Amino acid sequence: MQVEQHQNIHQIYLSTMSTEKLIQLETMLAGSEEFREILRFFMDNFGEKPNFLRDSKKIKAPFILEIIKAGGTFIFQKTPIHITKLMMLNYERLGLIHGGGFVEGQVFNFFYCKRINKGMLTFALKSGSVEYLRITPQPLDDLKLDADFIESVESVTKHYQTKNPN
Repeated sequence: MQVEQHQNIHQIYLSTMSTEKLIQLETMLAGSEEFREILRFFMDNFGEKPNFLRDSKKIKAPFILEIIKAGGTFIFQKTPIHITKLMMLNYERLGLIHGGGFVEGQVFNFFYCKRINKGMLTFALKSGSVEYLRITPQPLDDLKLDADFIESVESVTKHYQTKNPN
């Protein structure tokens, strides 16, 4: 009986983290300037779901590290920056890389949607403010990717430029 109940709970969980929610997140990332709402949507529909962390696998993603470095340099206006306790996770089923740690002793989180090559970095500053950066990795050479923090919506497919009817 308990196994059946656990499977039912798992099915409900999987349906709440559907591709529909992913498409909605991608649409928001592609065009919305309401960064706080994008982060809230991600946390409500992915980040705060217990199985999201459990089913994510630890990874090493050098291009994400480059994005974090670029974002930290942009926010803290210094080079080099100090990154500690970095955790990178991959939720393969939906193509989401996510995680966080500390930059210059201050908390940061990120998520990145592989399918549309966009994501978000957030820095919780000691002043109490939160800085949000939309990221779109751009290849610089075979080894590095840089973050373009002012990516235009025109570079995203028309599907993601269309407002979500829901």
